[in-house]
Amino acid sequence: MKIWNLGSHIPDGESESCYRDIVPLDGDWKKIALVDTSVDIGKWGILPTEEWQCGRHLETTNMPTRLKVTKGPACRKDRPLIYEDYINWGGGQKQLCSTRFRTVLEALDPGAHQFVPVSIEDKAGNVVSDDYFWFAPGNRVFALDAQKTQPPMEPYKTGPGWINPHQDRPAMNFDQRNRPVENWAPVFHADKIGDRHVFCDGEFPRRIFMTDTMRQAIEDNNLIGAGVGRLFTGPFRAEE
Repeated sequence: MKIWNLGSHIPDGESESCYRDIVPLDGDWKKIALVDTSVDIGKWGILPTEEWQCGRHLETTNMPTRLKVTKGPACRKDRPLIYEDYINWGGGQKQLCSTRFRTVLEALDPGAHQFVPVSIEDKAGNVVSDDYFWFAPGNRVFALDAQKTQPPMEPYKTGPGWINPHQDRPAMNFDQRNRPVENWAPVFHADKIGDRHVFCDGEFPRRIFMTDTMRQAIEDNNLIGAGVGRLFTGPFRAEE
């Protein structure tokens, strides 16, 4: 099985200098929290910077339902204000997706992931699209093979009250400060991924992974903007 990093891309034909300002018109980011705040590794809960890529659903009470989008001068004028099927936003810490992306993913992972409707408005306040959702992956696993993953994983410090999700090895962490990124080679246990096609790993935070099946579905359905992460590419291995 092949595993990839899910990321967003500048659409074909669009300038790399194209920038759109996305501003929430309601909601309160600071009050959004995980539905499940339990600790499953270490001693403390999941960090706020990891919540959108941790594999758990989010409370929706304070999640923005309206976004104002303004297109920069380098963006193509002959294309809609927003048209990608998958978008990393807010420094890559949050995800937006279209109905098309949701349909493809739910066919592979039915009922697993969270999709919260959000409307898109232009700078004049006109609703230009009701086709978008906040997307939070709903599959959280501990599937990394600590013996084969490179660079070597770092053990968590242990002590009273620390939780280890493994019965057969110490809790560990993939240190993302290791450079260059091209040398990253995580290896996963296929049986711990199971039949999931999009997932997050508790020992490799702030990343969303996908199987080769999902990657192929993105290509087959021409999902604009979705694909393999540009910085952290793959393919990676999932072995029995």
